[in-house]
Amino acid sequence: MSTISTQHNVNPYVSGKSQPLTGQRLLVAGFKQTAKMTKAKITALPSVCASIPMFPALSAEQIAQCEPILRNVFCKAQDEIFTARVVATKSTLTSVGDSDLDFSACFDYLTIAATGGHLTLAKLETWYDETMADVIAAFTLEKLVATGRLAANATPETTARVQPVVDATIKQWKGTFSLLASKVQPKELPDATLGFLLTLLDRTESEDELAPKLVAKITKWQAPVEVVAIEDAIDLTAE
Repeated sequence: MSTISTQHNVNPYVSGKSQPLTGQRLLVAGFKQTAKMTKAKITALPSVCASIPMFPALSAEQIAQCEPILRNVFCKAQDEIFTARVVATKSTLTSVGDSDLDFSACFDYLTIAATGGHLTLAKLETWYDETMADVIAAFTLEKLVATGRLAANATPETTARVQPVVDATIKQWKGTFSLLASKVQPKELPDATLGFLLTLLDRTESEDELAPKLVAKITKWQAPVEVVAIEDAIDLTAE
């Protein structure tokens, strides 16, 4: 008669090599030696792992027991979504809709946060071409009008003459938005730039599916910052 063990061996963890047994998951306690630790003559603990059974599906009773915890998690997600919108509008937000804070919005936010906010470059670039390019174009034209380089009542012919500037700006910010495909905050995206990206994302349509996910990812990365004004962020030197 065989007995299924409820104890699982703990082994050294080697990144990229340690694997769980078939049908199981790898439990990992990872530690990293930092420069600060080395300077302080502190040695990091060795990383270890164990192969354990997959977490079982929850019963209806267990789900009911989790409800208070889940409600708190979703309430915190609502707070963070709301905070991101306040930052994006530079504290000029006057209302917030139910659809901004409902289950779907919170679920999307939590999903992105839980997965490290990973988005494919191809998906980002397609979304940018279909959605954000128009937002950037509108902002660029607004700045041209504000700086007196384009009349507010400009004819289509006059607007066409500044199209190279608009196109160059769209191309520039496409590269910036593409950096959001990274799993960690790139050095090319300082907090001030992230604040400006939130400003742009706030101008997308409410039914846009990707924008809330990008807001969640940016909010997870950034420290509290003052949002960069549009007139300071878009550079029109590329003419």
